[in-house]
Amino acid sequence: PTGPTSGVSTSTAALALRSGRRRRRWPVVLAIVLVLATIAGIGGWWFGAGPGSRVAIPEAILGLDPVAASAALTELGFVVAEATGEINDPEIPIGLVAEADPAVGTDAARGATVTLLLSIGPRNIPVPTVVGLAEPEARELLAEFRVNDESIQEFSDQPVGIVLDLLAADGATSLVETAEYGERQPVTLVVSAGALPTVTNTTPDSAASLLQQAGVSVGRTDITEHHPDIPAGAVIRAQSPDGQPVRVGGTVDLVLSLGPELFTIPDVIGMSWTEAKPLLAELEAVGFTIEYNAFVDIAPSTFTVSGLNPGAGEQHPAGTTIRVSFST
Repeated sequence: PTGPTSGVSTSTAALALRSGRRRRRWPVVLAIVLVLATIAGIGGWWFGAGPGSRVAIPEAILGLDPVAASAALTELGFVVAEATGEINDPEIPIGLVAEADPAVGTDAARGATVTLLLSIGPRNIPVPTVVGLAEPEARELLAEFRVNDESIQEFSDQPVGIVLDLLAADGATSLVETAEYGERQPVTLVVSAGALPTVTNTTPDSAASLLQQAGVSVGRTDITEHHPDIPAGAVIRAQSPDGQPVRVGGTVDLVLSLGPELFTIPDVIGMSWTEAKPLLAELEAVGFTIEYNAFVDIAPSTFTVSGLNPGAGEQHPAGTTIRVSFST
């Protein structure tokens, strides 16, 4: 029979045709795959390591000198501009890299030109008036500066906690009369600690104890001077060694009394009033009172000093009254 055999032959021929077509497609598919792989590889290189790749401007260049920063950027494939720019920066020292263009942290293509921006220090901003304010209020006004956590406590006639001064980064220069100062730069508040303890007319030991309780040490105790009212050996005052205001943690010297200063009454007995009066006037100049009959001033050379009370040669403090008698 011819029917079935003819059908098998036809099916076999169809399968052989399809198989031949598949074999002819494989080289084409393989070629397409290879082309796509090549394109992907080139694209990967271009955008990953080649000219088309993008790299972040590293933060590591901040704070470097321009030479070191340029070397770091060149190694990453950037071109560093010869000319540098300037920018204010409150933290980075003058002359070091404080920023770049494009900005630090942003992505840029390899081969792109990067300009280094060097610090010219902080920008100046107005200094607020804080003297006379309570410390918390002053700190709020100084928010754009770096205020030292520890204020300086200084004895004064102002209430405790009132601001007396504002100091620059060196801890010594006052900013009270300064119109502008660098942004985010260190400042220190000087705040009143109230009055220094009164030690007048106390013993040196008592004075030292009172001062130590207030946070002040005693330095010298060998400074002495006369005082009309404070007895010898007692404290006249506590004073700063350098004449500056006394601060908590500082040192003071004690000035001790020698008692009232004594002056010797000159021996003018037997002198004419013309001769004696100038000598007694020297005592009058330091606080003595000279009592005599003013009539003798009419003809002083004709009157002779015959007596003094207190007597000649005695020592007395200022404030003493000397009575003079005469003979003709």
